[in-house]
Amino acid sequence: MDYKLLKNVLPAPLCQKLKSEALNIVESIRGPRELSIFTTKNDDARDSYFYNSLDKISIFFEEEAVSNGKLKYSKLDSTNKVGHGLHLKNEVFRNFSFSKEAKSLMKEFGFKGVDIVQSMIIFKNPKFGGEVKPHQDQTYLYSYPNTIKGLWIPLEVSKVENGCLWVLPSKEEHLLKERYMRVENRTFVEKVNDVSWSDEDFIPIEMNIGDVLLFDGLLPHKSFKNTSSTSRMAYVIHFKDQESNYSKKNWNYSDDLMRVSLDK
Repeated sequence: MDYKLLKNVLPAPLCQKLKSEALNIVESIRGPRELSIFTTKNDDARDSYFYNSLDKISIFFEEEAVSNGKLKYSKLDSTNKVGHGLHLKNEVFRNFSFSKEAKSLMKEFGFKGVDIVQSMIIFKNPKFGGEVKPHQDQTYLYSYPNTIKGLWIPLEVSKVENGCLWVLPSKEEHLLKERYMRVENRTFVEKVNDVSWSDEDFIPIEMNIGDVLLFDGLLPHKSFKNTSSTSRMAYVIHFKDQESNYSKKNWNYSDDLMRVSLDK
């Protein structure tokens, strides 16, 4: 399957607990001396703070929220995302990521065991929560064979008005368009297949608290800028089948991925 929307499968109190912890993290976290901006406009704009975040809890800010190296708004309102090791370093998110609820969702893909490769909280704050360009997660999290999957868990209502996900459905498996690689501290994008995506073919995935979107790493998806007055926070976990290989050229390659057994 390229994606599957499950309705009302997580209890609201659990989602609220994750949201509250996300707010606590932003309140307590100390960012880098030089604020790190996250944008999908330019993949070459990643910095060392980003690359070192694979097993940490790091904070990234919206481009529009930073001026002359300082935040123009509150830290919470300015936050783009927090990642990429929440499943490793935060007790609340770690407990959920290895919970029976999360395992049940991961088992939907037919895996007996998975390796979690990254986790993050996406804030999509009001007024300037940044646009995310169309992309495939397999581009950045390359496994062979492709078994990259994702759980997209809304911690707030996600609608067209506040920048919900848009996906590109297909009856056949999508081809990988490009790969983002990091080799000896040098990053580059390599074209893999000559494919194009029409904006008109993307469809919105509106979600309520308790819903979960399961999606394949080859699924093209995007989101528009949040110009509404309400935020659209979500927790996202990416993982792969434990039998597949994770490329050493991935920006977040590690010999020590966290394994989750699904046969219990």
